[in-house]
Amino acid sequence: MAQYFTDFSEYTVGQAPADWVDVAGNITTLTIVSKTGLTGGKALRIENSTFDNTDRAARWSAVPSKADTEVLVKVRFPSDGYGGSHGLFLFARVASADPKSGYYNQQRANLGGTNQIYDPLGNNLASIDTNLDPAVGWPDRTLFAWMRFRVNGTALKSKFWLDGDPEPTSWLLETTDSTVTIAGYSGVGLIARRTTLEVDVYSVGTDGDPAPTGPISAVATPTSLGTTNLLATSARLTWSAG
Repeated sequence: MAQYFTDFSEYTVGQAPADWVDVAGNITTLTIVSKTGLTGGKALRIENSTFDNTDRAARWSAVPSKADTEVLVKVRFPSDGYGGSHGLFLFARVASADPKSGYYNQQRANLGGTNQIYDPLGNNLASIDTNLDPAVGWPDRTLFAWMRFRVNGTALKSKFWLDGDPEPTSWLLETTDSTVTIAGYSGVGLIARRTTLEVDVYSVGTDGDPAPTGPISAVATPTSLGTTNLLATSARLTWSAG
């Protein structure tokens, strides 16, 4: 069990983050940008400036390959895309250069349309219209939203909500599937052409842990270690929290 969190504040603006991987090798621009209104003052920018409809996706190499994963992102589209079918997706159990070779959770038509869970064969396992943005399909460029995708055993679950609203207590979508059982990587992707996605927050929980919404608190280092009642097969340990 482990948790990972970044608001990208540790990265250098204007450079591609060294520990982020362009999964399919086709992202036009993968870089760190600095803007006001961001959680850590910086964001990961994923851009497709072409008319090629192939999905673009990135993953954080700090997160190992796992079978049970939960991914959480806070994102926005800072520029209009070309066509109404664009959006974002989160993926898990991906073991190849195809970011949709595992399970994936899509939010279509930018931040206002349909939330869907798919298997790698392209089968729509669960779907619901979110209609969270009053200008469905073309949100305000400053509008942030959150999306959480959990793959644990055969259970697949997702949530989607606008920034500023409380996270829903219940999952938006829940389904089960056993098509993919192997461990794989997780990450975030951009759907369709001439679109840019800014990732303000990215976090992951593995092996049953939830993806955290904020920085992970450091565990206190034990101090004043001591041993009493030392026997051949047992001992009593004492310590103080650091």
